[in-house]
Amino acid sequence: MSPSLVVNDQILKKAFDFYDDDKKGYITYKELKKVFGPWCSEDQLNDMIKEVNLNGDEKMSFLEFKNMMNYVKTSTPKYRTSWSIV
Repeated sequence: MSPSLVVNDQILKKAFDFYDDDKKGYITYKELKKVFGPWCSEDQLNDMIKEVNLNGDEKMSFLEFKNMMNYVKTSTPKYRTSWSIV
């Protein structure tokens, strides 16, 4: 395994853990709201989850988060802009 991939995964895991407030191994709507709530509507927050939630469980796993951060296409790419806060 490439050292750059290991570092990348470590950095991504730290970022994921920032959002995964309760440390259950997935990011929920409620956890996103804690971070983005003042800047995003309820629809935008739901769209963030939908964009990367490939298995339909309404939670974002580390793999889903990693795929999103690595720009892997998801089932609903139209929501990608919802992660950009201006």
